[in-house]
Amino acid sequence: MPVELSLRTITNTIDQAGSVRKLVENVFYGGGYNAYSSANQLRADDQLIRNEVSGWLGQVRKEASLREADYREQNLTEPTRDHPFPDRAVIATVGKYEKLQREIESVETAIRDAPVPANDRVLQRHRNEVGTTHQLIDADLAIASAVVELLKQVADPAFDVLELSLNDLTKLVLDRASWLSVLNTPASGIAEGEKARVRFLIENTGLNITNQNFELEYAAKGISPSCESVNVTSYVEVPNVGSCGV
Repeated sequence: MPVELSLRTITNTIDQAGSVRKLVENVFYGGGYNAYSSANQLRADDQLIRNEVSGWLGQVRKEASLREADYREQNLTEPTRDHPFPDRAVIATVGKYEKLQREIESVETAIRDAPVPANDRVLQRHRNEVGTTHQLIDADLAIASAVVELLKQVADPAFDVLELSLNDLTKLVLDRASWLSVLNTPASGIAEGEKARVRFLIENTGLNITNQNFELEYAAKGISPSCESVNVTSYVEVPNVGSCGV
């Protein structure tokens, strides 16, 4: 059972191939893909990690299935004239086993099919793909650590599988998805006082602007029905400090 997660850096000999490397890269770029770029190497690493983690989660689901089979064998007896129907409590417990396996399978699929930065030249102009992919790999490793803990729990014969909680794992999967959230999408579910990461993109595609300063301001929404309806006099300048605390 894996207990330590780490990535190894393997030197790519083509990096020193001179003109040959340039030729090969031109071939791949001609098809819109460069197999040897850092971003694509990281994308492949991300896929490998998620495939492995999905396999571990499949082991957790298999253990839950085995526990269900044992429970059925021990508690679901042949119907008799006096007891033609199975005990309702037993049926309810069997339903819990089945529900748990469906939930595990759902998270397993979400991890395996989790998105990565698209190989889109336009998107790459506005987003640091290498940095984003590094963040995704860190998120994948956090997910992997959570799955390892689940494996440790179900490996204990005395552990009741029905007590297994997927809440922390599900939250990690959702947090990972936030790194690739669509640009210009309204935020939701952020509680008051909770810290959030905000990204801004300012692009001037028209004529050059000179002698013009820009200022970032903020205001509390309060009881206003929308951000647009907040009075302009309520906005104040974001302080120019390094603490990030407003």
